[in-house]
Amino acid sequence: STFPPQALQFKSTMAFQDTRLTLIERIQNPDDTGSWEEFVTIYTPGIYRFCRSSGIGHSDAEDISQEVMRAVLGSISRFEYREGKAKFRSWMYQITRNIINSHLRKQSRRPQEDGSTVAQLAAENQVEDEEIKRWETDYRSRLFEWATTEIKSEFNPRIWEVFWRTAVEGEDADLVAKNAKMSRAAVYVAKSRCLARLREKIEQTGEAWEKELVSI
Repeated sequence: STFPPQALQFKSTMAFQDTRLTLIERIQNPDDTGSWEEFVTIYTPGIYRFCRSSGIGHSDAEDISQEVMRAVLGSISRFEYREGKAKFRSWMYQITRNIINSHLRKQSRRPQEDGSTVAQLAAENQVEDEEIKRWETDYRSRLFEWATTEIKSEFNPRIWEVFWRTAVEGEDADLVAKNAKMSRAAVYVAKSRCLARLREKIEQTGEAWEKELVSI
């Protein structure tokens, strides 16, 4: 599903820290299939989306996404998280980029690296910086999408609509209250309840939502 531009703007303001050690520990345990399934559910669509936005076709993007998951599963036990040092999402990005590069070389879409000039290297670095930004955006977008989908059914549709219109679409709280035939205070409570649950759901994955992002 797609989100309106306002939702993307809301998502871009969300403050995430690096994936916590708790999530990494859970998927490092080969017997914890539940956590691995959760990890795959959260990350695979984002990797697929990243591949597609990199110009890779549907079938190849699906294959690459699965290959990335296999690579993560095979190497996660060797990943050592150190706060401020190794970043899990950066590690995931590098795995994804390496697999994409390998795929492109096999398809003869990208020449082997040899004798690059300083100008070429500078251009490649700029492209990589932009790509990393896109990776972060896709990651946050997917996490937001997953969390909201997971918790939506927990709320009365009226409450959810109030939350969505104020927190995500950025509509005026007084107008939303009038249309919903609720008091402004009730709108604030509804929005706060949904935001609190959204924060809780995100933090269950090991991510940290550092602060309240939206206020009425």
